[in-house]
Amino acid sequence: MKTFDSDTRKQLKRAARDNMRGRLASITGVQILNALPFFVLALIFYVVFFVRLFVYAFQGGFIVGPGTPEVDPSIAFSFLGDIIAMSVIYALALLLIGAPLTFGLMRYFIRLGRRERPTVGVLGSGFLSYFASIKLNVCLGFRSFLWMFFPVIIYAIAGTYINTNTAGVGYIFLNMLKELIYFIVMILIGIKLQAYAGAYVLMGDDKTRGAWESTKESAGYFKGHYMDLLLFNLSFIPWGLLLFLLISISIGVVVSMIAFSVSGSAIAVAVIAAFIIIFLLSCYVTCYQRTAFFMLCDYLGMYPENDADEAADSHEEADKTVVPQIEAAESENAAENVSSEVSEAAAAAESGTAAAEEKPAESDNAESSSDAAEGNTAETDSANDTESEDK
Repeated sequence: MKTFDSDTRKQLKRAARDNMRGRLASITGVQILNALPFFVLALIFYVVFFVRLFVYAFQGGFIVGPGTPEVDPSIAFSFLGDIIAMSVIYALALLLIGAPLTFGLMRYFIRLGRRERPTVGVLGSGFLSYFASIKLNVCLGFRSFLWMFFPVIIYAIAGTYINTNTAGVGYIFLNMLKELIYFIVMILIGIKLQAYAGAYVLMGDDKTRGAWESTKESAGYFKGHYMDLLLFNLSFIPWGLLLFLLISISIGVVVSMIAFSVSGSAIAVAVIAAFIIIFLLSCYVTCYQRTAFFMLCDYLGMYPENDADEAADSHEEADKTVVPQIEAAESENAAENVSSEVSEAAAAAESGTAAAEEKPAESDNAESSSDAAEGNTAETDSANDTESEDK
């Protein structure tokens, strides 16, 4: 398992900022284009909703009898049916249009994190993987539902119990405790759901992957790194505080201008300027966080297939280059071993020859010593004979 400490986190964030440098226009433009369809769909929904509400109210459908504030059940059910139908249509439109747009936006951040130079046109790449993007969106939504269903139910039951069975200080304390626990649980669930988002990397790099398998595999990469991911997200809190500070200052300035009866044009300019600054900073922070997150995904091993293939090819080429060198080195070593063996054999032969020369010399010395001994024996015998004659 790869280590992910504070130094690694700082390096990834620094690399993400370097990749974003000089691309504020592209970063802002791609997020505006991505948000525009969602804004238009929401605008259509609310316009239709309020128009229908105004029509029913104008026709008096909510009032039965003169001046009687009662609702006609048939009109109410008809209006409720219209709202449900509009909500379903709105949800389908968000899925069919928003899913590929989100997929394309994530691909932009992924490529930006890989030191590429993506253009705004990458936003449309989600439509090239249209059904895959929809499947992934549905899969992520379903996983979110599974993880949040029981906590939300427990939260609702706990709230109902506290509201009906407690009062005074106990009511305040239990409500605060409930909200704190729910907040912590939602943070932990959010970390788990964020781990599934690495599926954008896996499915974008391999078109044959399934949505459910990709989310499961993505979560597997983060196994043992959930605390690291939590700390990674917490490290962006200063940026959120900066945004909150700018929004608070902007609201304070506008309220002060209204209180001091500043001209409407000056107030409008101040509002527009504050909106532009806050929007640009928000786009930057969003891109910064998501780019760094996808760089973290690549760091944990979610590399693209084409890079893996290139790496494999380079490894094969390296092997082809290295193998002859290894064989040559082995042959040189073999030759050196053979030559050393030959030299050792020659040395052994020379030592054998010297030993053989020494042995004849020793035999000659032995023969000479034996001859001398025989001569001494003969002299002794002759001396003995002479003495016997004299006697």
